[in-house]
Amino acid sequence: MKKIIALVIAVTATGCMTTNGSGGGGTGGGLGNTQGNQTASCSAANCAGCCSGGVCFAGNTNSTCGAGGKLCGACYGPDVCFTDGTCGLDPAAKWIAQPVSAQIASSNNGSSWDGDGSPPDVIVTTTCPGGSIGVTAQVESYNPTWAQTGGCTATAQDFLSKDLTFSLIDSDVAFDDTITGNVTYGVTTADLRAGGVSLGAVQGINGITYTFTLK
Repeated sequence: MKKIIALVIAVTATGCMTTNGSGGGGTGGGLGNTQGNQTASCSAANCAGCCSGGVCFAGNTNSTCGAGGKLCGACYGPDVCFTDGTCGLDPAAKWIAQPVSAQIASSNNGSSWDGDGSPPDVIVTTTCPGGSIGVTAQVESYNPTWAQTGGCTATAQDFLSKDLTFSLIDSDVAFDDTITGNVTYGVTTADLRAGGVSLGAVQGINGITYTFTLK
């Protein structure tokens, strides 16, 4: 009877050891846990991605971005996480450049914009790098605004490597007055991340504002 009891105890103990072993590292690796793999000490020695709270992550998502076993970071706003573990603007992402307001000079080189002394009838034409063209609706005002007309589209790569061009006219029945000729502006990474830019006085305007939104 003593031998039988001893045998039962030995088998039970062995079974517990096996269960604990399987529930440790083996099962976790097989599941490919997307939340990361727990390590004794996450570092460059055992993590090709990034570390957060002792867990190794792949380092290729916006919430856990990083490489080389360094601390994970997060990519905010329009930035995305690249395969090298850094955050930046997606070069292929398309953006819309939209003129939203302008301030027109009070006179056309000392004369009224219109013969009856009324405000200019302003139209903005914007050409995005890559060839997309937007033309706003006509607005009679010294401080015209636009909401959804006149935008043009380009990729982030095109915006950051080529100039945006715009021009303004005062639309009249007989002939149009030039408010500005073609004005060029080099859009910056900061402009896209901020979602817009306000430009100062040039030719017949005291300023113009553009917004940049992901399409």
